[in-house]
Amino acid sequence: MPALANKCGFAAIFLSFVFSLPTSSQQPVVVGTKAIELTSGNLGQYLSRLRSNDAHPSNYIVKEALRLSGPQEEWRVNNLTFAPTGVIYLGSTNLSVDVKGVIGSPSKEQVIFRSFPDDERDAKSGSNGSPGTPGPTSGEPAGHGGIGGRGGDGEPGVNGTDSGDLTLHLRTPPKPGFSVLLTGQNGGAGGTGGSGGNGGRGQKGRPGSSGVLNCNRGGDNGGGGGAGGDGGNGGAGGNCGSGGRLTIIAPQAVVREIQDRIVVDTTAAHAGALGAAGRHGDGGGGGDGGDGSGFCSGGSPGPNGPPGRDGISQSVGQISCKAPTTQFVPVD
Repeated sequence: MPALANKCGFAAIFLSFVFSLPTSSQQPVVVGTKAIELTSGNLGQYLSRLRSNDAHPSNYIVKEALRLSGPQEEWRVNNLTFAPTGVIYLGSTNLSVDVKGVIGSPSKEQVIFRSFPDDERDAKSGSNGSPGTPGPTSGEPAGHGGIGGRGGDGEPGVNGTDSGDLTLHLRTPPKPGFSVLLTGQNGGAGGTGGSGGNGGRGQKGRPGSSGVLNCNRGGDNGGGGGAGGDGGNGGAGGNCGSGGRLTIIAPQAVVREIQDRIVVDTTAAHAGALGAAGRHGDGGGGGDGGDGSGFCSGGSPGPNGPPGRDGISQSVGQISCKAPTTQFVPVD
């Protein structure tokens, strides 16, 4: 009977191990028991526990996207597991995680630490310039049209935000591995320059004045059209944010294995695009010539006004974009 009991006990342990394995490559490598599930809704209530210097920290599962705020966070965990939808967005927060156990994720390719969500990869664009006002039409016969207003300049894009730094204190290699993306925020695009206003139309000339037997005065020529307004300049693109630094602190014996299991994207952010230049305003049409009368001929139409000038895209000196960096610190 003792031998049978030993066999049954071995079978139970074996079955328990088998059923604890992930069922597909998209399932997280769950480590530990009684793990606390972290969500965007409950992260706040567990922050004090994560920050504590407890000698026996808890196991945690990151179930969904978590977004950090503030200048710095220091966490202590036992096992830290990421679900297929789990990711921690650092923003500009410097995050340090002391992992007593192991970090688990569904795959080596899954990004579990990242600076910014896709919809925040670019800083805010600059506002577009306002269009120039149309030139007025003269109230006087044969008067020239007014000049169109200049378009407003586009505002510069907002500078990108720097990524926070990530420090991981690891004692064992992650299972199976994970990816990190600490690219800084791209600069915002410059605003488009406003279009110049069209020139005002020239006023019609006075009609001719005819006498009984001859012409006293022919019809006046029409007034010239007003010049079009210049287009506004496009706004400068914002500078890019700096990439963050990933620091891995681990025993010297496992550093090489850890390096093989962590994928780091070293893509640098880019500056914002220059805003498009505003288009020139068109010149106003010339006024009609004054009508003829009796023995008098009519006047000639006035000339059209010249167009304005297109704006330019304002280029300013932009700093080079700093790519993310990685540092491995072996310890005994």
